[in-house]
Amino acid sequence: MEGNINMVGRKNENMTYTMSVTSAGQVTIPKNMREALGITDSVEVEMKGDKVIMTRTKTLRERMAEIQATFTPEMKKRIKENAGKTANQLRAELEKTPEGQAYARRVYGA
Repeated sequence: MEGNINMVGRKNENMTYTMSVTSAGQVTIPKNMREALGITDSVEVEMKGDKVIMTRTKTLRERMAEIQATFTPEMKKRIKENAGKTANQLRAELEKTPEGQAYARRVYGA
């Protein structure tokens, strides 16, 4: 089975290739497309009508940057203060406050 797969590169360069689809439903994305999109390990696949849209998934670094961008200055300060502490040390500090004790009971059943 063959079909057309259209992908748009980072620089809005249109690339159109005809690729074979194996009996297992697999296609190989050409190397120049993978490189243009920065695809290294996975893609999201979406079906819209009679089209299949592949989108590069975000790297862990990109996802972490998005999460960190939401941190308030107070959160950043606390993260810095607690860097290097073990989970047990953090839990012990958490349990020093009434709010932390309630949280520990709810989460840890303590």
